[in-house]
Amino acid sequence: MSTLPAATHEQVIRSGPVALNMQRAAAQGITPQDILRIIRRRLALILLVWVAVIGLTAALTYVWMVNWPSYRASALIQVESTEPEKPYGGGMWDNRTFVKDQVERALGDQAMMIKSLTVLQDTLENPAVRETYWWREEVRQEPTVAMLELQGELSAAPLRDRNIIQVAYSTRKIDDAPVIVNAVVQHYFERLNQSMRGRFAEELRGLEDEVNEAQRQLNAKIAEIENYTATDAAIPGIMDQQTVVTDKLMRLGAMLTEAQARMEALRSQYDAYQQAGVEKMPVTPEIIQAVESDPLIANLEMRRTGLAEQKALLLERFGPGHRSVEEVESRIATVAREAESRRREKIDQYKSMQMERARLDTLMATDQVHQIAQKYSEAEAAQTDLDRKRARLENLDDEKRRAEERLDKSRKALDELNYVVSKPTPVRIKRMQNATRPLERSSPRWKVTLPAGFVLGLMLGVGLALLLEFANTSVRTPVDIVRHAAMPVLGMVPELDDEEVHVDDVEMVTRRAPRSMIAECFRRTRTNLMFSCPPDRQRTVLITSAQPEEGKTAVAVNLAVVHAQAGRKVLLVDCNFRRPALNKAFPQMKKQGLSNLLIGQCELKDLVNNTEIPTLDVIGSGPTPPNPAELLGSSYFRAFLAEAASQYDQVLLDGPPALLVSDGIVAAAAVDGVVIVTRAGETSRGALKRLRDTLDRVGVHVLGVVLNAAETQVGGYFKEMYRSYYDYDEQASQVLPGPSAAGKGSGPADAEVKV
Repeated sequence: MSTLPAATHEQVIRSGPVALNMQRAAAQGITPQDILRIIRRRLALILLVWVAVIGLTAALTYVWMVNWPSYRASALIQVESTEPEKPYGGGMWDNRTFVKDQVERALGDQAMMIKSLTVLQDTLENPAVRETYWWREEVRQEPTVAMLELQGELSAAPLRDRNIIQVAYSTRKIDDAPVIVNAVVQHYFERLNQSMRGRFAEELRGLEDEVNEAQRQLNAKIAEIENYTATDAAIPGIMDQQTVVTDKLMRLGAMLTEAQARMEALRSQYDAYQQAGVEKMPVTPEIIQAVESDPLIANLEMRRTGLAEQKALLLERFGPGHRSVEEVESRIATVAREAESRRREKIDQYKSMQMERARLDTLMATDQVHQIAQKYSEAEAAQTDLDRKRARLENLDDEKRRAEERLDKSRKALDELNYVVSKPTPVRIKRMQNATRPLERSSPRWKVTLPAGFVLGLMLGVGLALLLEFANTSVRTPVDIVRHAAMPVLGMVPELDDEEVHVDDVEMVTRRAPRSMIAECFRRTRTNLMFSCPPDRQRTVLITSAQPEEGKTAVAVNLAVVHAQAGRKVLLVDCNFRRPALNKAFPQMKKQGLSNLLIGQCELKDLVNNTEIPTLDVIGSGPTPPNPAELLGSSYFRAFLAEAASQYDQVLLDGPPALLVSDGIVAAAAVDGVVIVTRAGETSRGALKRLRDTLDRVGVHVLGVVLNAAETQVGGYFKEMYRSYYDYDEQASQVLPGPSAAGKGSGPADAEVKV
């Protein structure tokens, strides 16, 4: 027994790896392993459908080949450009490389033109086409039918990443297809050339009118230039850069600049004189020279010089301080004062004269600037008029040049168009390859139909297998239980008919054939049940199912036997009052049973039936009561369970179907746990889910599910396990009983066990 408390131990088990894997399996959808299992289970059906489809494909291909063969012929047309080729290396058309979109549009337009009604109508009128078997027999000389069929089945499509259009058609006769395709291509070129020449004729008329108009405009411009140069622009050298007017303007400009500079200098000097005044005007050397040249001042200087010589003589004769010397000195001072006064007077006079001269010079310079500026303005106006006339003449020359260019361009375009029209094929579209007689049949082709039938047959076989598998909503595998009901699987019991040994009754298998594969499955289920939760939480266990006939009695009997064979003291109780079944497995049971105990007629010790297994006791259901659910829901039933659990290690109850009657749900609420039995291939997934939901609502602890009558066919769970088990345990092949369906009927308890 576990040392953990019951609740803790149960929590550990429910949150362990098994529970995690169960949650993952319930959450995920179908897996590759499921598909592989389905394929293995339905392998025979898949092979049958596969072979049938391949055979049908071969037969249909042969019939198709004999009665409706198809021969395909194709021609290639290269579309370099829908515009004409450029002649003489230039002009209105060029050989530029078109972008991808332009090329695709051009190819698409030509493909549509190939399938146009006009081209197809010309094709149908072709004598060679009317001699074909296709015209005589297939369309029976009906133009409308032939037109619709040819337009619908004729292929005209650009090749990928090429500027080539492939024109193809298929017929039943090998010689008809190339005739029809070549006729279509021939009439396509005829229509193309015809339409292009019609277009070029209109362009020719337009270009001729354009040339005449350009010539007229050029002549008019030449006449306008001649008239202008003879009248308004009749100036010699008018178009030269240097003219007489220009030279005069340049000279006057230089003179005006020089005069303005001189005027500014004189004005500045006069302004300076005015600001300083006569007294503060500087004395220039010229003024000093003019003053010294004055006669009066010169005479006074001569007198002062004579008196100075006389003084010198007197000093030699009388010495300083003599009256004669002092008289001469007085006369010298008088002459010097007179000369200085005269000198200042003359200086002021000359300064006034200099200021007046500066004023007059400024006035004269200003008048000169005005005169030169007036002449410059007149010359500038003449130069502006000259420039205007020159610009006008230049514009006329430019217009003349442009008129000449337009005329040259129009003449060149006209020459190019005449060159294009003269060619047999105006556009750059040519026939690369004519349609030839096909070397082989295009359809049907064995190398296409047989692989297609091979793949289609395999897909149909696998699809049918999956459809049948998904259409079956019954529980067949443990994965179905975990995925759709989200409940753990305690064990799986194989179908009794698939057992390699003879067992008459499945209820007897653990007692009469303990070394059989089925008995081993029950022992494995017992082990899983023991480890599903703590022992004290599974002392009383109810064995139930969703519907009747699912083998719950067989599971209950064999679980009780294997528990007892393991040394545990086990009590097996029949709780199915409505249809008791333990009396078939244990015929020696007393007539009194659980119903008698629950109504107080007897005690537990009075009802116990001993079996051939010392540690296994059995209690029957007793007489059928009118109120089974009330009995199972009473306190007497819970008291019985408590008393039985105190005396036995394991109490197993064979209950009624829980979805069919309420007895099972009432009994399930009173026990420690419930084991659900489901029969593979018969119990629906919906029924199992409803049973789980019902038990969850009443708080029942579901210990797990036992899958009964599990498949052993190819892809099943026990096909290889059977062989491996009996090869491993050689004693299991000694003495074993005959066949019977699990949970359906019963055989004699003392049936012979034979190989």
